[in-house]
Amino acid sequence: NVSKKWGAFVGVSNFDLSIADREFLVLLGPSGCGKTTTMRMIAGLEEASEGQIVIGDRVVAAMRRTAEGVAAGFGARAELEIEPGYDALINDDRMVEVVRANAVEMLGEDNLVVQPEPNMGVEDFAYYLQKRPGAFYSLGVRNDEKGIVHSVHHDRFDVDESCLAIGAAIQAMNALAVLRG
Repeated sequence: NVSKKWGAFVGVSNFDLSIADREFLVLLGPSGCGKTTTMRMIAGLEEASEGQIVIGDRVVAAMRRTAEGVAAGFGARAELEIEPGYDALINDDRMVEVVRANAVEMLGEDNLVVQPEPNMGVEDFAYYLQKRPGAFYSLGVRNDEKGIVHSVHHDRFDVDESCLAIGAAIQAMNALAVLRG
């Protein structure tokens, strides 16, 4: 059982949870119910007032306490400032299926690559998905024959512009599928 209190205010009260290996966790609840605080405690960004978080056989220690302890071992001090980052990008399953079906129809199953595991990168598109259901996907822009081989954050990145018509067509198909319901 884990609790988090700030003075008399109780943010999380006696929360108890077990998650098996490879299970997926979603916390749902109204604003102010303790979802963010709970996730911050699980991540080690917030220290529980009572109880402990155990992942596998390891107790998760708060990052601040860990940083201060490591620094003290070297005769130094540590200050930890945690700034909020990007929210997770979570595709809508129904919209993923719309995109997948249209990509297969236009390009064939052999030309569709599905990323099997979540990606820990960040993307601004996550902010849109907070407001409306959608699906983030990539359009292949590489062309070895033309020497267009560098990834998006490389200084020599380029786009094989012949893919743009395909991207526009798939996007039009996606829009029509959504409008038709």
